[in-house]
Amino acid sequence: MRQSNVALDPIQVKFCTETLRPRGFGGYFFVTWAGSAGSGRAFYRLILNAHTSMVLMVWEGSDPDWDNFLAMDKIQQEQNLVMLPAIIGYDRELGLALVGDGGDRRLIDILFAKISEEKRIIILKSVMDQLISWQNCHVPTESRIGQRALDREQFLWETGYFKEHICGLMPELSDLFNDDFENERMLLADRCDSIERTLLHRDFQSENIVVKNQVISFVDFQGARMGPPEYDLASLLYDPYLGELLTKNIRKQVLEYYESHRNLNRENLAYCGCQRLMQALGAYGNLSMNRGKPRYRQYVKPALINLKSVVETVPELRQVRVIVVKALEVWDNQPHVQQNESMPCE
Repeated sequence: MRQSNVALDPIQVKFCTETLRPRGFGGYFFVTWAGSAGSGRAFYRLILNAHTSMVLMVWEGSDPDWDNFLAMDKIQQEQNLVMLPAIIGYDRELGLALVGDGGDRRLIDILFAKISEEKRIIILKSVMDQLISWQNCHVPTESRIGQRALDREQFLWETGYFKEHICGLMPELSDLFNDDFENERMLLADRCDSIERTLLHRDFQSENIVVKNQVISFVDFQGARMGPPEYDLASLLYDPYLGELLTKNIRKQVLEYYESHRNLNRENLAYCGCQRLMQALGAYGNLSMNRGKPRYRQYVKPALINLKSVVETVPELRQVRVIVVKALEVWDNQPHVQQNESMPCE
């Protein structure tokens, strides 16, 4: 291995070398840091030559999502899902996997670059093409992914997660999580659970979409399961990481493009948007307060703004709307969250 600004440990070097050698690559590669995920996984990019690179994923082998990660690779091979980087080799006991390199240009970085709104729309339409292909994928009902669903129980867990961690961030909201909220989250879970299911990424946001040589790939897909297609669509269209960059015009044009290629129920999109944004807010609270990742605080306000805009289109969710309005008021009165709320992730 050549000198680099990142050093792998001997076990990692051995795994990479032994995985690559049968594929015609020697033991020489350049290593760079490729990032980390909220789940604690770390990524290293192995540059083999001017045209070939791969990504080493370091991930605790006891994580049950490993099984889902491997199951998605099987579907990728069977269905030729070109948007998923293939697994080249793995050792779960060591907590290591070598996968194809989808690229180091994240969608969030591309969209925040100095490009025109028209260009952003073109890029997002290309993402929609890949999302539609993903959603049209046939998943055998007897498979691990086919048996795994984002269902009523999971939807209720998400809104319970929201309640727990948004109150952790803003205890002033606690009294608003009353019986009306409980009834509304049950209604929301029932509505989302009634939607016909397709293959779902579950965390389809701008950090998990990468581009290399104009090819769009999805990463962080170990949470995949069956669920309402509007959930993934809402995850990107109301992505708090993108904040005000996603203008009304962008959403309008991207939605119309999606509708021209796949049936879309706008009411379902609104319900799923509320569901997803509450899940995201719970995650930001948990990550910033309990997981030592304070940078996620900057996305609380964009998520609340997006949730307010969506919940205003769902008359049945009156108490959720009350909570969101109050949350925005409380958050704006916290002096330490006044800056950098719309900046892209590090």
